[in-house]
Amino acid sequence: MLKSRRTISNFLPLNIITDGEEEEHQLQHLNCIEKVNNAILRAVECAVTAPNHKKTEPVTYHNITPYTKTWMLLLRIVYDVTAYKNFVLGNKTPEEADSIAFHKREKWQDTILGYVVVTVGGQPNQLPPIDNNDDDDDDDVDKEHQDDNDDNEFDVRMAEILPVRPPETERQMEDYAHACAAVQNILLSLHSEGLGAKWATGPIIRTRAMRKVLELKNDDLIVGIVMVGKAKTVPKEWRRRREFAGDVFRDCD
Repeated sequence: MLKSRRTISNFLPLNIITDGEEEEHQLQHLNCIEKVNNAILRAVECAVTAPNHKKTEPVTYHNITPYTKTWMLLLRIVYDVTAYKNFVLGNKTPEEADSIAFHKREKWQDTILGYVVVTVGGQPNQLPPIDNNDDDDDDDVDKEHQDDNDDNEFDVRMAEILPVRPPETERQMEDYAHACAAVQNILLSLHSEGLGAKWATGPIIRTRAMRKVLELKNDDLIVGIVMVGKAKTVPKEWRRRREFAGDVFRDCD
C-alpha cells in the first residue's frame, strides 16, 4: 500500500461520481461528501500517532467541508490569490488573470471533496507587519476584514503572498518534523480507503486571508493543505534521479 500511493493532481468532477435524477443526484452528492469527511476523520486519527518528541502535540488539523462558510471563503481566497499572482506579480492582463483565477476556483469547487489544513504552533512569527501609506497595523486589517466577504472589494494586502519563516530552534524543528510525518499518515490512510489526495503548499495558504479564515496565531506555521477526492488519473511511478543501492541506501562499514 505504501509503495502504490501517488500524489493526485486531477480529481473526478462530482457530476461524474454521482448520477441519476436531480433529487437523487443531490442525495448521492451529499452522501459522497459525508463519506469523505468520515475518511478524513479516520485519517487524522492516524495522523496524531506520528512520532512526537517530548509529546508537545503542536499540530492542529483544520477540516474544511464543502458548502460550509469556511469552504466558501476558501474558494474566494483561491480566486483572489490566483488573480493577484497572475496580474500583480505576473505579466497577465486583467482579463487573462480573471480567466485563470475563475477556472482554478471552479476546479477546487467541483472536483475536491474535502480539505485538511495542517498547522504547527510554536514556530517563528509568520505574520510580518503590513507596510502601507496609512501605517495600518495588523489589528486594523483584522478589524476591517472582520465581516469577511460581506463586500466584494478586493484587498491586495489579504492576497499578498507571505514569506515562510522556517523553524529556528531544535524544538521547532522537531515539532515541524512531527507535522510532516502526520501529513504522510493522512495521505496513506486516505489511500487505503481508495481516495486520492494531494499535499499542497504554494501561495494559496501563504496569505493573510487564509490565516484570518483559520483564526491562526502568529506563531502557527501552515505545513500544507491536503486536498481529497476521487482520482481521475493516477501517475505512474516516476523515474528516480538517484540509484537506490549504494546511493540512496548505503551500507555503512
